[in-house]
Amino acid sequence: MPAMCETLRPPPVEPSPATGAYAIGDLAREFDISTRAIRFYESRGLLRPERRGTVRVFGPADRQRLSLIIRAKNLGLSLEEIGEHLAIFDAAPSSGDPKALKARADRQIALLLTKRHDLAQALRDLRRISSDLSVRLARSRPPTR
Repeated sequence: MPAMCETLRPPPVEPSPATGAYAIGDLAREFDISTRAIRFYESRGLLRPERRGTVRVFGPADRQRLSLIIRAKNLGLSLEEIGEHLAIFDAAPSSGDPKALKARADRQIALLLTKRHDLAQALRDLRRISSDLSVRLARSRPPTR
């Protein structure tokens, strides 16, 4: 029986920010998140890096998407809401149904405005509590001699 001939492949090109390509570790360090988080976003369809062999290669568009994902996550959006948010960015203004795209954008605007209102209320509440605690602490301090 003849020996199996292996197909020789050149080693994968290592991604480098200088070439506009990023390895998963590069993005993890840049955004101070784990590579596991990036793979999770990929598994949910939020990121779609190119593959070179077994290496994930993220381009500038992937980097921008990851930035949007992290920002949306920090705003408290669910994965579904993040997906909707990204779909708006993915849709070219000249493609698809402009009415549907505008409706999606308007829903996201309303969602973010609600979150901004909730955040402003939470900040007011916490500032009031902090102020009340400062007064209590000042009253409970023994007088200085």
